[in-house]
Amino acid sequence: MRGLRAWLVLCIASAAGSAHADDEAREGAQVRVLVGPAYLDLSQDVGAEEAIGAAGFGYGADIGIGVMVSDALALNTDVAFVRSDAAEDDLLGETSVTALFVGLGATYWLMPANVFLAGSIGATRSSIEGAPIRIQIEVPQSDASEVGVGVQLSLGKMFTITRGFGLGAAFSAGWGSASNPVSGVDSHRQAWSALLALAATAG
Repeated sequence: MRGLRAWLVLCIASAAGSAHADDEAREGAQVRVLVGPAYLDLSQDVGAEEAIGAAGFGYGADIGIGVMVSDALALNTDVAFVRSDAAEDDLLGETSVTALFVGLGATYWLMPANVFLAGSIGATRSSIEGAPIRIQIEVPQSDASEVGVGVQLSLGKMFTITRGFGLGAAFSAGWGSASNPVSGVDSHRQAWSALLALAATAG
């Protein structure tokens, strides 16, 4: 009789453990959204001891869409956007800076801690826009880089709200470099960004 009871307890415990593991398992399509305050810094060298650029606090978003290829690994596309409408610049007034990133990468989940580490590499582009100046005629000031290469890294902690949906917090950092000739001289603009975000995941 005692043996039967022990066997029943073991079966119940095993079933509960299996159900708990199923609740934590990630499978199929995955969506990750990060939104929050950000910092963006654009700079480039134009001479031996001279650099131009602009930097400031603003807002940003990072969206990853992919599919799980194992219990812990997802392959995904990554789109990141950061903008500051109050950047500091030595030449222009009312300056805005923007950086856009589109890439391919992977997300690794540390379970059952529900922590993710994501990285991607892809194409990037940035722009600096300022208030118009007058040189006999009004000249708008807008300077967009060409398409270059960049990387994006994210680290976050999620809390399960319902099966397949979670909320948490994350930190995302990005870097990009793209050609941006100045006065006929080839020069590359560097873009650095940091995003402290509210995170949501589905899947």
